[in-house]
Amino acid sequence: MLFYLVCLSAFAQDVDSLRQVLRLSDGESKIKTLNALCYAYAYVQADTARMYGMQALNLQPETDSELLAETLHYLAITYQVQSRYPEALAYDERSLQIRTRLKDSLGMANTINNIAVIYDEQGRYSEAVQSYLKAYDLYKRHGSEIKLALVNVNLGVVFKGMGEFQNSINNYREALKKFVSLKRDYETAVCQVNIGSVFISMQQYDSALYYSLQAEKLFKQLGYVRFEAVATGNAGIAHGKLGHTAEAIQFLNRAIKNHLANNNRKELAYCYLKLAEVYNHNLQQEAAINAAQLALQSARAAEVLQQEADADLLLSDLHRKAGNFKEAFTHQSNHLRLRDSLFQTEKVKQVRELQIQYETEKKERELAESKVALAQGELEIRKRDNQLILILAVLAVLLLAGFILYRNANARQQQLALKAQLAEARTQNALQEERLRISQELHDNIGSQLTFVNASIGALQNEVESPRLSDVKKLTAETIRELRKTVWLMNHQSTTLEEFVIKLRDYILTGSQIPIVIDVKTNLQQVITAQVANHLFRIIQEAVNNTHKHSEATQITIQIGLASAKQLSLTITDNGKGFNPDLPHSGFGLSSMQKRVTGLGGELSIQSQAGITLKATLPL
Repeated sequence: MLFYLVCLSAFAQDVDSLRQVLRLSDGESKIKTLNALCYAYAYVQADTARMYGMQALNLQPETDSELLAETLHYLAITYQVQSRYPEALAYDERSLQIRTRLKDSLGMANTINNIAVIYDEQGRYSEAVQSYLKAYDLYKRHGSEIKLALVNVNLGVVFKGMGEFQNSINNYREALKKFVSLKRDYETAVCQVNIGSVFISMQQYDSALYYSLQAEKLFKQLGYVRFEAVATGNAGIAHGKLGHTAEAIQFLNRAIKNHLANNNRKELAYCYLKLAEVYNHNLQQEAAINAAQLALQSARAAEVLQQEADADLLLSDLHRKAGNFKEAFTHQSNHLRLRDSLFQTEKVKQVRELQIQYETEKKERELAESKVALAQGELEIRKRDNQLILILAVLAVLLLAGFILYRNANARQQQLALKAQLAEARTQNALQEERLRISQELHDNIGSQLTFVNASIGALQNEVESPRLSDVKKLTAETIRELRKTVWLMNHQSTTLEEFVIKLRDYILTGSQIPIVIDVKTNLQQVITAQVANHLFRIIQEAVNNTHKHSEATQITIQIGLASAKQLSLTITDNGKGFNPDLPHSGFGLSSMQKRVTGLGGELSIQSQAGITLKATLPL
C-alpha cells in the first residue's frame, strides 16, 4: 500500500509539472507536452489521455513528422487499454506508415510491437507472432537488448496461449539470458516464474520445481512478496505432482499465507484448490473438503467462474466419497450451472471477436476503395495532359508496377519460407506430442498401478512380518523410479546438462551408501540429445553399481565436460581396491558399457591402480 501511494504521489507530481509547462508553451513545445500528458494518463485514465492526444493531433498539419507519428501511437494506446481494438489498430497503422516513410526503424519497431500486443489480446496469435518477429528484427539492428528481451517475453506468453510450450520455453530462456547479463533482477525473476509455470503445463515437474524455487528466492531478496507467493505456489504444485506430500502442503500453505496478506483472491483460490487436490490424493478427506471449501469461497469473492466451477466439481466428488450425497448433488448442480455460464460467456466473446474482425475488414475495404477512387481521378487528370506527360506517366506506372511485383514476389517467398518453418515445427510438435502421450500412459496407468502395489505391500507389512515382502517392496520402489526416469527421457528430444544433472542427482544419489560428487566442467546450458543422455545415464549407473558391489570404495567422483567442440567427456573415479582390467571380469558389466560407447562412435578406457578411473568420450 505504501508503494502504491508513493507511485500515485509521483504520478500526480509529474502530471502537475506537465500541466504547468503546457500553460506556458506553444508551437512544437506545446505538442510535445500534450503527447507527454497523453502517455502519462494512458494506463490510468484513458479518456483524459485521449483528450490530450486529440488536442496534439489537431495542432499538427497532415505532413509526415516523427511528432505526428508519436501522437498517433499514443492515441492507439488509449484505445487499446479499453479493448477498442479497431480504433487502436487504425491509429497505429497510420503511425507505422509515417515512420516507414521517415525510415525511423526504432519507431517502427515500437509501433509494430504494440500492434502485436493488440493482435495477442484479440486472440489472433499467428498475426501476433509475425508482428513480434518483425519488431524483434528491427530491435536487433539497433542492438537494444532490453527491448529484445521484452519481445521474447511477449512471444513466450503468446506461444503458451497457443499451447506451443517448447517455443514458449525457448523464448523465455532467451529473455532470461539477456536479463541476467543486464543484471535486471526483477525481470529475471519474472522469467523464472513464467518458465516454471510452463513446465507445469508440460508436466515436467522437476524443471518446474527448480525454476520456481529460483524465482521465489530472487523475489524474496527484492521484497516482492506478491510475486514471491506465486513462485511459492508453483513450487508447491510441482512438489505435489512429484509425490512430495509434506513439501507440497508446506509450500502451498506458505503461498496461501502471502496471498491472504496481499488480498490476492484469485491466486488464493487457485492455491486452496491445489492444496485440496494434494489432501485428496493422500486420502485426507476432511482436510481436502476444508481446503476445497476455502477455494470456493475465495473464487466467489474474486468472481472467477472457472475456479469456482472447479472447486464445486472437487467438492461434489469429495462429498460423494464421504457418503454426503445431498452435498455432492448440490455442488454438482452448481458446477453444471457455472459450466453453462462459462460456455455462454465464451460464445459472447467469440461473437465479439468476429464482430471486431468484420469491422477491421470493413475499414480496410473502405480504405482500399478510396485508394481506387483516387487512382481513377488521377487517371482522368492525366488524360487531359499532353502526349509527353502521358508517356512519362506510363513509364512511372510501369516502374511502380515493377516495384510492386518485385516486392510481392519477395513477400510470397517470405510467406513460403514461413509456411515451411511452421510445417516443420508442427511435425516436430506432433512427434513430441506422441512421445508425451506414450509417457503419460506409462505414468498414469503402469505408474499408478505400481504405486498402488507398493502401498498395498506396505500395508501388508504392518500385518505380516516377512523379509520377502521387504524385498518385493524395495523392488517395486526401484521399478517406479526406473519408470519415472524412462518417462522423463521419452518426454525430451534433447535436454541441457542442467536438467540432466538434476535427474542424475535424483536417481543416482538417492539410496547411495557411498558419497558421490558430481562436477560439471562446462556450461550447464550445453544441449545433448536424448540418445546421448540415455547412454550417458546408463554408463554412470552401471559404473556406480559396480563400485557399490565390488570396489569397497568410500568416495566416487563423476566429472562431465567437453573433450572438444563436438565431444562430451565423462570421467568416473573411486578410491576402492581396484582390479586387473586385462583379466576377464564378466560381473563388472564392462562389455555393456563398451557397447554403449562404441555404439555412439565414442571411446572408453579403464585404469585400475589405487582405485578405478573410467574415461569415456561421446559425440554431442
